[in-house]
Amino acid sequence: MSNEKNDKLEYKILHGLEKISDLLKNQLWQKSHPLKLSPIQAKILNYLLLNSEKKSTNSKLADELMVTRATITDSLKLLESKDFISSEKDPNDKRSSFFSLTALGKTVAKETLTYDIELASSITKLEPQSQEKLYSGLVTFIKELQEYDLISAQRICFTCKYYSKNEDQHYCNLLKSELKNTEIQINCPEHEAPQ
Repeated sequence: MSNEKNDKLEYKILHGLEKISDLLKNQLWQKSHPLKLSPIQAKILNYLLLNSEKKSTNSKLADELMVTRATITDSLKLLESKDFISSEKDPNDKRSSFFSLTALGKTVAKETLTYDIELASSITKLEPQSQEKLYSGLVTFIKELQEYDLISAQRICFTCKYYSKNEDQHYCNLLKSELKNTEIQINCPEHEAPQ
């Protein structure tokens, strides 16, 4: 007797996404382990490297990486003890600190950032139209997950104060430019939530 979940397309898609997620986690572990980092520590370093212009707090990192604040706090303490990050007290809230990479932390972050190169390379083997459809579907799926509060608000265009849409055309008011479906950002560094 076949399992009903194995026969439904939505579950087949979820199973495929799970396999890719497992592979990404494994690749990150393989890159971070020789550097004596946990995958979450590597993700923190990568986030700080890619978002260096933003002030990153404990709570911001926890929300972005979808882990508990306690997990982030423990990881930040270890990274600071290894001189990979530094902290600076928030002048407006003494209970909060901003975190940034040290020179050593930037070097290590750049090493771990390459964990997904082989997977990204395999995507380039898809036809351009297939890549565009895949990306468009993922963006829509992430938007749906946010609307159902299944994942925290990501820095996706649809949730940004600069985003607008006229009929079928996406528009970024910050860039003052129309956006193609493939230009919709999932992790936009300029993202700002609407007031």
